Amino acid sequence: GDSLTAGFHAFGRLFAPYAAALGEELKLSEPHELWVCGLSGLEATELMKKKTSPQIRDAVRRTGPGIERLLSEKTFDLAFIMLGTNDLASGEDEETFNAIKKIHEACHAVKLRTVALLVPPSQAVAKFRDIADSREKVNDL
Repeated sequence: GDSLTAGFHAFGRLFAPYAAALGEELKLSEPHELWVCGLSGLEATELMKKKTSPQIRDAVRRTGPGIERLLSEKTFDLAFIMLGTNDLASGEDEETFNAIKKIHEACHAVKLRTVALLVPPSQAVAKFRDIADSREKVNDL
């Protein structure tokens, strides 16, 4: 995922991933592990291009593997995928959707089920009509 998955806040000095709250709400049975792979300031299209990379550096100098690399090293039961926020300003809605779809397909290739989370609202969506329109288009695809 992107910075929202990582839990980016306080200008990148602090991180509070949504996975902890999600785990509490889902009331998962024990034992379980929630694993977060969120990179800040990157677009879905960029993450897709770097899907086999052993290490991707994000805008706040944190690193994580590309999706295919991660899935070759670790096994998961279910993946929640939230991407696209950083792509909205580009206006390349089809390209953004296709990158997100390909990331889901990378998971499906290793028999990993996915849940697609919509691109959430943001301050930019509230402030700029073109970004709001892009968000709506990506979420509708």
